[in-house]
Amino acid sequence: MINNNFKCKTLALDISDIDPATRKVVGYFSTFDVKDSDNDVIRKGAYANSIAQKGVYSNSNRKIAHLWNHNWDEPIGKLLELEEDDLGLRFVSQLGRSQKGQDTFLNYQDGIIREHSVGFYYLESGVQVAQDSEFGIYNNITNVDLFEG
Repeated sequence: MINNNFKCKTLALDISDIDPATRKVVGYFSTFDVKDSDNDVIRKGAYANSIAQKGVYSNSNRKIAHLWNHNWDEPIGKLLELEEDDLGLRFVSQLGRSQKGQDTFLNYQDGIIREHSVGFYYLESGVQVAQDSEFGIYNNITNVDLFEG
């Protein structure tokens, strides 16, 4: 069952690569094993089902999107790669030729855009309240319905 509270999680990270010739950007939308301001700790594997169902290589018509400020009216790029690695949710996106895509690309180059975020719904089966010495009491997030970054 899906919890209808759409959530956005922000991550402050530098972009690892920007290619002016191809307009490709490489970075992370999210990292694992970090407690955020909502007391959530997203674990490796939390995005796996969404990537399989709606990721770059899926047959879905409703793929996970690269948006500006979570706004579906402002797509800024086409995701070419989206995967979980040991650090988090890694992406490669080719920014669009629209004005918003161009502005975003320039803002990446100028170091103005320095964080990313994801938009998703919690899945009841993927949220457990947990407690340990590292995080105290927190929401252990193991599965979400990811829509965009």
